[in-house]
Amino acid sequence: MTPPPVLQWRGLAFGYGGQPPLFNGLDLALPAGVTLIDGETGCGKSTLLRLLAGELAGHGERRLNGLRCGDDPTAWRQAVCWFDVRDPRFDALTAEGLMHRLRQTHAALDEAAWRQLHDRFGLAEHAGKPLYMLSRGSRQKAALAVALNCQATLTLLDEATAGLDAAALRTLALALQHLPRNTPRAVVMASSVPLPGFTPAAHITLPG
Repeated sequence: MTPPPVLQWRGLAFGYGGQPPLFNGLDLALPAGVTLIDGETGCGKSTLLRLLAGELAGHGERRLNGLRCGDDPTAWRQAVCWFDVRDPRFDALTAEGLMHRLRQTHAALDEAAWRQLHDRFGLAEHAGKPLYMLSRGSRQKAALAVALNCQATLTLLDEATAGLDAAALRTLALALQHLPRNTPRAVVMASSVPLPGFTPAAHITLPG
């Protein structure tokens, strides 16, 4: 029997003021595992992630493992992992400091698994450096190591492949491939760059 979707959104509608709607009556049913969202620049990938996170208020009904968005905003924030590692508020943190910061919201974060992925990304040599001293790619690796191990019901990754070299892309693909698909957890990854050797549980292409 097919398990129920982790996240459902019926009748998604959203548009920025004075512009044509980006989404109008879109129905989403995201399964456990990784859903890849792609499409041309400007098609709304980042906007869709912000809507899923609750950062933007779209129309329609959202449910996350039965929890309806709006019924319990605190529970929704704890169930969704969404952050922008480029935010200046993180600049003074090390990669480990970022992990501890996110753990304040996601108490089930797996520190041992985080450490393994952190080291596989080659971040050990930068352990004492604050994020502002890291390259774009290393900063992105620090974010991925945290996000993929936060144990949130819904984890949202915007342009997860940005700044990553070939070795880091292989590490990311392997980490995503080994995420369990038999648990009520979903990862939604927006990317304009294909991830070699990775097959997502679901694939959504947004029209241009």
